[in-house]
Amino acid sequence: MQAIPYGYCHCGCGELAPTSPQTVRKLGYVAGEPRSYIRNHDKRGTGPKYEIDQNGCWIFTGYKNAKGYGMMRNGGPNMEYAHRVFYKRAKGEIPEGMQLDHLCRNPPCVNPDHLEPVTSTQNQRRGRKPKLSLEQVREIRSRPKVYGSTLALAREFNVHPHTITRIRNHPDRFWVDE
Repeated sequence: MQAIPYGYCHCGCGELAPTSPQTVRKLGYVAGEPRSYIRNHDKRGTGPKYEIDQNGCWIFTGYKNAKGYGMMRNGGPNMEYAHRVFYKRAKGEIPEGMQLDHLCRNPPCVNPDHLEPVTSTQNQRRGRKPKLSLEQVREIRSRPKVYGSTLALAREFNVHPHTITRIRNHPDRFWVDE
């Protein structure tokens, strides 16, 4: 994991730090360079709220819900999705009726550049990726049905055993992208 990127506030809030108008050595300011913190953010004492991975994702380090999405308070008593908070701070309000899609497919990522406002339908379609190719489905169907084979195939193809059963018992209902 890397440190906070150049130009961003080091408290981890995800906002751009202001540029120093003049050099002040005792504070570490250099004229024309971004400061380390937004005013008074150095007093927060909470540390960064994310770490950067090798893919450029800002991995939220605070509380995450059961699905892996970061949750945080944004000035009020209620919890809010962290990626929505970071997006609003960096790019403004999310258009009415839109959701944020993680282009990186990484739920704890809060990098505003990895988020795109989309409709609910678009978000669901993008999130649905077939786990099995047509060749894999044909392979599953060609294997003999013997005791324990369902669990073994599920482990081999990294799917739930019910998926194997559905492929075998309902070939006309099992849909796969070709």
